[in-house]
Amino acid sequence: VVGRMGSMRARVSVPEGAIVIAVDDVVTTGATIREMERVLGRVDGVAALCRPGLIA
Repeated sequence: VVGRMGSMRARVSVPEGAIVIAVDDVVTTGATIREMERVLGRVDGVAALCRPGLIA
């Protein structure tokens, strides 16, 4: 969806040392995984993209 940047925001408190897994079940443009990479990069997180035929 064009022009929706920032339309879905959440503020959560995650305990130090916690493991958090976020799953996006539909990859169309890749915008969600890119945003997860951006946010997780701020907190030493890792984002992975998996789909049939591709693991990156």
